[in-house]
Amino acid sequence: MKLLKSGELSEREIQKMVIAWADLQPELKGRVIHIPNEGKRSIVGGFLAKKEGLRPGVSDLLIPIARGGYIGMWIELKSKSGKVSDVQRSFMADMETLGYMTTVCRSFDRAVHVISSYMRQKPTITK
Repeated sequence: MKLLKSGELSEREIQKMVIAWADLQPELKGRVIHIPNEGKRSIVGGFLAKKEGLRPGVSDLLIPIARGGYIGMWIELKSKSGKVSDVQRSFMADMETLGYMTTVCRSFDRAVHVISSYMRQKPTITK
């Protein structure tokens, strides 16, 4: 397990733990989706990624399951000291206007709590 210099878990480690946990949950298995929006790319790779739909600020995880009046949930994962950028805040605000729940989670425990609470809500009726 990789830790940051501060001794805290990195976003990547938190994400791996969340996915491993979700894959043990029957309703979530294979349904928690990572949006690979991070990482360094060459100039050409970045250009191609943008042409293929890469967008700045997109949250780390999508749960495309409708619950509690929402049509799905976006989760931005951060380490305890990680900062949410303005473009990430803007993306989450935009998703909220479209009917998604959005949240920032700074630990594995918090992510599990938020996802579990979301999944306990009544299914949203969609057409």
